[in-house]
Amino acid sequence: MRIFTFIVTIILLFMGISFAILNDNMVSMHYYVGVARLPLSLLLTLAFIVGVCVGLLVSIGLFFKAKASQRHLRKQLTMAQKEIAHLHHRH
Repeated sequence: MRIFTFIVTIILLFMGISFAILNDNMVSMHYYVGVARLPLSLLLTLAFIVGVCVGLLVSIGLFFKAKASQRHLRKQLTMAQKEIAHLHHRH
């Protein structure tokens, strides 16, 4: 398994370096307070990183919402099980 991870890491590293070399053209990025000139590969990498961060933030919010819902449902289940047990003991 370690050798497989190592090989995949080397392949991804090689692909990343070749991507950077193939996309080294300078591009202008206009943002609200100015303009920056960056290599295209760096701009795309930064856009990817920002996208991953936004995705993680959204996922974290959804995760905590799901956990809260799970706690609520577990509480309801426990109450229903206690009620069923109470009804079985009465009969």
